[in-house]
Amino acid sequence: MPTKLGKGQNTETEINTLQRIDEEQELLTVLEFSEKLKIARSTVFNWLKTQKLELGVHYFKIDRVIRISWPAALEALSTQETTPKIPVAKTKTSKRNRAAINLNYN
Repeated sequence: MPTKLGKGQNTETEINTLQRIDEEQELLTVLEFSEKLKIARSTVFNWLKTQKLELGVHYFKIDRVIRISWPAALEALSTQETTPKIPVAKTKTSKRNRAAINLNYN
């Protein structure tokens, strides 16, 4: 049975698993990943939050340590649809916002 290293720390099994995965594929920190893609760190965290990158497939998280699999994440991002969302301005119509000039010439 794995022994706990201390409060808030990883178990030996979790550390060994992360090291084994790191040997098999290139694992990057969030900062390294964002620098390779030339994007902001906050974008990467948004992708994790919105599950654009899936836990256990594209990245691994043990406690607060996040490692992103470079080839798997890159493949996932390249196959996803990249249509940009264009924000639409919502306009409020109220009596105060109406034109000051009366255009009805009756």
